[in-house]
Amino acid sequence: MTHKRSRVQRVRWVKARNHVRELNRQQAAHRIRDLRKRVEHLFAEAKEWHGLRRARGRGLWCVQSQILLTAITQNLKRMAHVFHRHNPAGEAVMPSPLPETLHRFRLPSISPSFS
Repeated sequence: MTHKRSRVQRVRWVKARNHVRELNRQQAAHRIRDLRKRVEHLFAEAKEWHGLRRARGRGLWCVQSQILLTAITQNLKRMAHVFHRHNPAGEAVMPSPLPETLHRFRLPSISPSFS
């Protein structure tokens, strides 16, 4: 009786395995794998290069702050890479933070007067 039960169980495992293989062949599964790979690379970079292997502080607030600062750092690095890649000559590619109308106003230079 145990031999028959193990054979039935083996057949169930084979059917389940074949079903999963069919699901993995679909286009949606391919897109999900690509997204997962991208996210895993970001976490690996954070651990290897930005100190997310260990928490620097204690408590939820400190750890969340560390993770937020690490994410900001990674995003700034990617932005710098994109701006440099689109303009390798080093010209200004980022728009000015001030509107054009404010550029004509100049602040008076403050120089120390020794009288």
